[in-house]
Amino acid sequence: DMPYVAYSMGYSAANGKLQVFGGQHSGYGAGPMSDAAQYDPASNTWTMLPPLPEPALGAEGLQYMGAGAPAAACTLSVATL
Repeated sequence: DMPYVAYSMGYSAANGKLQVFGGQHSGYGAGPMSDAAQYDPASNTWTMLPPLPEPALGAEGLQYMGAGAPAAACTLSVATL
């Protein structure tokens, strides 16, 4: 299972792994989050990544993610997971 629960996260794929970042906890008045995690389908494991420098929703967090590749080389989608 993903190591944190949120909605309105941003995500990208690079180097065969999925990175999720930011988002919002459920609940009235919950603000953006700075959490980030990476999923490795080869090992079926999640790893927490360093937090974003600032909380972000959706694609706002992409500017903070390295993901091992420039943002232009990553596939970016924004969705509620």
